[in-house]
Amino acid sequence: MTAVVKAHVDEQTVKQAEAVLRTMGLSTSVVVNLLIERIAKDKALPFQPNVETVEAIEAARRGELVTVLDGRLIESLNEDD
Repeated sequence: MTAVVKAHVDEQTVKQAEAVLRTMGLSTSVVVNLLIERIAKDKALPFQPNVETVEAIEAARRGELVTVLDGRLIESLNEDD
């Protein structure tokens, strides 16, 4: 049996990733499947997250989540840039 996995990802980022994956002969679906299988097997991410990601994960675990209600998540994340 299979499950459907949905993710909200910036459209331009998806297009860029798909272009790269096509040159490797891979689809987005195959790569997501590989990632999920690796996480399940190793019980860890198959890469080392950067400092900002680690801090965000820790903040989320403490219940300090940032919520963006107007749908402009990417803009809110890039405010400090």
